[in-house]
Amino acid sequence: MDAEILSIGEELLLGETVDTNSAWIARMLSCAGVKARHFQTVGDELAEIKAAFRLAMSRSGLIVATGGLGPTEDDLTREGLCEACGGIEMEYRPEVLRWMSERVGRPMESLAECNKRQAMVPRGAAMFRNEWGTAPGIYLERDGRHIFLLPGVPREMRGLFEKYALPIVREKFARGGERILVKELHCFGIPESDLNQRICECMRRGANPDVGTRVAQGVCSVRMVARGRTEQEAAEAMAQVESRIREALSEYIFGEDSDTLASVCARILLSKGLTVAIAESCTGGLLCGALTAIPGISRSFLEGAVVYSNDAKILRAGVPAGLIAEKGAVSAEVAAAMAEGIRKGLGADIGIGVTGIAGPTGGTPEKPVGLVYFGCSSRIGTETFHRRFPGERDTIRERSVQTALDMLRRAAMRI
Repeated sequence: MDAEILSIGEELLLGETVDTNSAWIARMLSCAGVKARHFQTVGDELAEIKAAFRLAMSRSGLIVATGGLGPTEDDLTREGLCEACGGIEMEYRPEVLRWMSERVGRPMESLAECNKRQAMVPRGAAMFRNEWGTAPGIYLERDGRHIFLLPGVPREMRGLFEKYALPIVREKFARGGERILVKELHCFGIPESDLNQRICECMRRGANPDVGTRVAQGVCSVRMVARGRTEQEAAEAMAQVESRIREALSEYIFGEDSDTLASVCARILLSKGLTVAIAESCTGGLLCGALTAIPGISRSFLEGAVVYSNDAKILRAGVPAGLIAEKGAVSAEVAAAMAEGIRKGLGADIGIGVTGIAGPTGGTPEKPVGLVYFGCSSRIGTETFHRRFPGERDTIRERSVQTALDMLRRAAMRI
């Protein structure tokens, strides 16, 4: 069964909002064994929405539409679907207003008149209570087509999709009752081309599991989709290939599925009772932000200092002024001094120092834009290395954060 994803909203066509929903839904569908074959984006015009639904229903058995479920006059997704289905009627569902009332903590009578629009749904459709917002999710079966209408707000859409839509998709579209297992292994520090060469034997077309790769912010992920008549059969097929992939990529694998470099670092630090302090320059607090986004990290994270200027490096991280004058702020020696200074000053188990040139200006032939030095200090000793990252300022900073997290991960594992 093929799927189609329909994104509705004038803000998408104007470029005011980036459509992240479609990519996320497609990924979730693929994990359930359903392939998204078509994508459409339309504005808030009734005729366009109607035409988009008609096209989708002519070629796809599963349709997921996001957006256009709000209370205003230009929220026309429900009406567009009804017209595309031959003019089915809308019906008022008072429980939607009750859900809204409970959600916002106000009496139903105090809700705006326009909120009643959100309680109008295609006749015969099922509704999903929105625990993350006000617009309910809607599910309609029509002429053998399965149609989901979800809010455009990513947090609301994801919550509704995972809780309500995904179980239905798995039940309705698992081929012949087969079981599907999906797993990802995340790697850092290896180019995608090298990774593919190491596991090419596992990536034969038509093999079970199906193995593919993707890259984001320097992280190479290996996706495995195993199928079987039973869950055990799928798990056995998965285990055989996963074992070969882990052996081929052992030194680069840092986590799986929902793991990130930051979450893995936090898990290792917390499990070992280790503490960390960070002095960062060109990353401007992004490294500390990535770590402190992880719940519970306060037991390990002592301090993060954004030592952007030379004076800050001297005062906050204890870097000798003469060292900066001799070697320059962007150097292995200063990265090491930053890591050592911040660690000793806080009494941390691990100190991290990051200094570089994020651009677009400030580079020289000897120290070009994209050059970043990393320092890591612990009781084992201090190590440094450098990388030259291509790309724009944001890319350089993002790759620097990921590289520093991987350095921290490896250091924590050794202690």
